[in-house]
Amino acid sequence: MEGDRRIQFILMGTAVAIFVFSYSLGYFIGKEAGFEEAKQKFDIEKQKLLKTIAALSPVSQPRVENKVVVVDNTKEKTEHSVAEEKVKKEISQEKKKIVEEKKKELASTSTKQEKKSTVKLKSKETTREIKEKGYYLQVGVFKNKTNAIKLASQLKEKGFNSKTLFYDKYTVVTVGYFDSKEKALSVQKLLKNIGYKSILKRRK
Repeated sequence: MEGDRRIQFILMGTAVAIFVFSYSLGYFIGKEAGFEEAKQKFDIEKQKLLKTIAALSPVSQPRVENKVVVVDNTKEKTEHSVAEEKVKKEISQEKKKIVEEKKKELASTSTKQEKKSTVKLKSKETTREIKEKGYYLQVGVFKNKTNAIKLASQLKEKGFNSKTLFYDKYTVVTVGYFDSKEKALSVQKLLKNIGYKSILKRRK
């Protein structure tokens, strides 16, 4: 910038000097050739001078500053990393949720299977028990409930497993149940020895 200004000052000084010189020249020439002719020559010299100054004067051009733009990708990378971590976390939580649901389903299925197995086992045991204890002794049939209850009490006092079965029109007194026919016959013999008659029956 300082160099450009110096050149401008030099050119301006040169132009002033040429202008003074031209004016003086015109003045002297004017005396000899006339004022009008001198004026025309002066205008021509003036135009040449202006063209010379324009040609020599450097055009002031704006200085172009080369700015280096630094793009900060740190924030973008950070946001991308946060979003990626969030997605990974959501996927991990979803996987855990699916695993937990599968565990619950398996546990529920296992519990149901255990319950079914238990029910089947109990059912089998009950059926087996009924089959094994399929005999009993009918000691008496009474229309009067009081007599039936009295007989059942007597048999219990003597150590027999007596029961009273109530029906619409009669009441039955039994002893048993027995898991084999031999046991039922053995008890029937004991009852006979103490004066009680009985009939061997099989459970239906």
